[in-house]
Amino acid sequence: DIGSVMLFGQPGVGKTEGTRQIAQKIDQKHNYEFMDYSEILKRAQQENLSPADYVRKYKETTGRQPFVFVDFPLSMTEPVDLMGIPRVVDSSRPGSGVIYEPQQWALILSENPGILFLDELTNVQRDDVMSTAFKIMGEKRVGTLQLRKDVMVIAAGNSPKDSTIARYLPQPLLNRLSIFEVKASIDSWKDIMHERYPEVPEAFIEYTGILLEEAMKNRSEVSEEDQRSYLTPRSAEKFIKTFRAVEVLQEEKYEFTTERINEFLKTELQAAWGRDVHQVRKMTLFIEKFHLIRELLVNKNIEKVKSEIENTNV
Repeated sequence: DIGSVMLFGQPGVGKTEGTRQIAQKIDQKHNYEFMDYSEILKRAQQENLSPADYVRKYKETTGRQPFVFVDFPLSMTEPVDLMGIPRVVDSSRPGSGVIYEPQQWALILSENPGILFLDELTNVQRDDVMSTAFKIMGEKRVGTLQLRKDVMVIAAGNSPKDSTIARYLPQPLLNRLSIFEVKASIDSWKDIMHERYPEVPEAFIEYTGILLEEAMKNRSEVSEEDQRSYLTPRSAEKFIKTFRAVEVLQEEKYEFTTERINEFLKTELQAAWGRDVHQVRKMTLFIEKFHLIRELLVNKNIEKVKSEIENTNV
């Protein structure tokens, strides 16, 4: 029987992505078939099957054992999403009661190994959702349905020192969990980015890593009052994606005016930098003039690239 795990970490450090990688490592170790629940929903709909029936059919036809990854953002969850839907049993008879019809993800995890990821646990403000999540973590029971023993329940959240909306978890619950603190590793982030986006110049990722490292060091200077965002591993990847998208637009010679490109960049970069308008403008200019400094990037002249941007008149 695998115990439940609690991951604490700053926003955007990669708790969700790290948990997904754990699921994939377990999958590879046991020669399972990794299945994301969101993909199961799509494929089941295409075949006009319930998600649970789709997984059963897959097992029967392929002979492969699925390992299912279910991701739940608890801050947007109702109790019925976890416990199931209440249904009256034979209301025509005296003494009839209520049972909970389990959700499809719960049925699947009662029949297959996998990981149930309960994200944003400390941000949940509703006591009914929180108590339901506690029961699942402590007993691996969803309503009246027992999850398989080889299902791992992993919850993640921010510590109250990292988020003003985070709440403290009760000590009796913490005593039943394995607790880990997740910290960002810039080198690991760069390795993942190189592997995930091989078409993006290596030096561009290295430069973004420098920005990320500086942002993480200076994070304590960002207060709730000034509403400034800061770069995190998650938003830095959005920056990489923005760069790649602009490269595709330019290489494919789409008829985009400078004004439209600027509008696109502003929208995408604000997703990474939030309301830090100065940084958004600098990064926009950086990508706009990328072809002028491509040679610097290819030659890995990171310091000169950085100097070019820092001295840009915005």
